[in-house]
Amino acid sequence: MADATTYAKILFTGNYDNYIALETKDPDVLYFCQDQGKLFKGAKDYTDAFVQVTSATLPAAGIPGKIYYETDTKIFKTYLGNAYVEIQQPIDQVGDSTTHTLSASSSDNSVPSSKNVWLYGQAIISEVIGGTDVIKDVTAGTDPASVTVKYGDNSTSKVTVPGVVTGITDDTTTDGQFIVTGSDGSTSAVAVSGVVTTPTWDETSLKLTLPVVGGDAIEVNIPKDIFLESGSYDITNKQIVLVLNDSSSTEIRFSVTDMVPIYDVTDTSTVDSHITWDGTNGKYVISADAKISAEQGNGIEEKADGLYLDVRPYATTTDLGTLEAAVATLEESHNNLAAAALQWGTF
Repeated sequence: MADATTYAKILFTGNYDNYIALETKDPDVLYFCQDQGKLFKGAKDYTDAFVQVTSATLPAAGIPGKIYYETDTKIFKTYLGNAYVEIQQPIDQVGDSTTHTLSASSSDNSVPSSKNVWLYGQAIISEVIGGTDVIKDVTAGTDPASVTVKYGDNSTSKVTVPGVVTGITDDTTTDGQFIVTGSDGSTSAVAVSGVVTTPTWDETSLKLTLPVVGGDAIEVNIPKDIFLESGSYDITNKQIVLVLNDSSSTEIRFSVTDMVPIYDVTDTSTVDSHITWDGTNGKYVISADAKISAEQGNGIEEKADGLYLDVRPYATTTDLGTLEAAVATLEESHNNLAAAALQWGTF
């Protein structure tokens, strides 16, 4: 029993981690862990709602809100009103006296563990694999009409697969048809509809016949059309001439004037215009000649580089004076510009 000085501080508050870190916990002191909401008296947790008991030590009247676990029956109980209520059935574990084969004799009052379920599944699988009527594997061999079946007891047998096609050959007696052989050895003729077989050509009527399996033959008629034998261009009439291969060598002509631009030249009182065909270069050439009047006193001459008129005989003294004055004015302007350039710099 603690003395009077001990009870001076009977309640301590703090965090749960600090409480755990205490090396010595006074059995007469209350420790309240405010972060967890737990109350300890010394080392005993008075807020723990879980209590381990046996069916023999279970108190007659339990504390409401607490959970009691009977270690011998593996049943969880809580006290409600004036009686205990089971809140979970017992869990069977491997090694318990209770069954784990999950048979018809298993108890409805127990919940099997995951290991119980796994053991039960293994037992069922072992029974299935060991059965002689269970197919374990199926493999195909070189024979397309059969497979090898392996059973649960590892025995095997060869099974013929009905309806499998084992061979296809050409029907040499009928065009567009094949002979199909089944896995049971039976044969049947199969026609390939829509296939063209043995086409024929009639040179006289120019007709191509295409027999079609399962349908009507297709006939392609190519009549003796009149074909183009030759073609030329009539430069005089500006026409394209097509000659057919009939007995009359019929010509078909059509103008090309609408296909190309047409140029025309017109003479004037001073120019004669010409359009001539240059056969060497294969094109038209447009040219013009200047007309020089035969009027007396006409001073225009035709030189190799163009027309020439000598105006010197027609110049007068007055004209020369005017020309000299103009030259003097031009020289003065030039000098003024040169002076300005020297004074202000280049522009």
